[in-house]
Amino acid sequence: RYTLLILFLLVIHTPGAVIAQQYFIKSYGVENGLSTRLITDACQDKAGYMWFSSYLGISEYDGFSFINHDTTTGLPAQHYRKIKCDEKGILWAVPFINAGKIVYFKNGAWNTIEVPISRPPFQYITSFDIFYKNNNPVICIGNYNGVDVYQNNKWKHFDISKEKTRNIVYDVTARNSVFYLSTDLGICA
Repeated sequence: RYTLLILFLLVIHTPGAVIAQQYFIKSYGVENGLSTRLITDACQDKAGYMWFSSYLGISEYDGFSFINHDTTTGLPAQHYRKIKCDEKGILWAVPFINAGKIVYFKNGAWNTIEVPISRPPFQYITSFDIFYKNNNPVICIGNYNGVDVYQNNKWKHFDISKEKTRNIVYDVTARNSVFYLSTDLGICA
């Protein structure tokens, strides 16, 4: 009897006793000002704002309300797949397929870069990343047909493999001015 009491007191008074932590989860939707519930990606900028890409455009959240960016705010009409804030604080977003425009939000305005149109069938963009060389962006977009790299205002395509079925790039990550690609062949740089 005393053994159980002593054991109980030891457990509740032990430093670092494990206590389950509960997290608060809130869902946001159209009723809260979001343009759609179908969100494809999210990122946070240096000011702490959250940005969301979707089929209907890009939404910005300041912690209180949403601002929805679409054709009325200068955003091209296309489905957006991925969104990212770069090291300079510039927001970037890419379309679902490589037949649209990469957009970037700089100085309060949307700007565009044409995505290289691949030969049909169009390829789904799987990922992208950015680094800067001589203060100019170098962009790599991965898709089911290798990667396309934008540098010095020109696009160049690279195959990962000569086998079409092994040419899929699942993820692109930039680190120290090198793009690392996740593929069926492993990591390519």
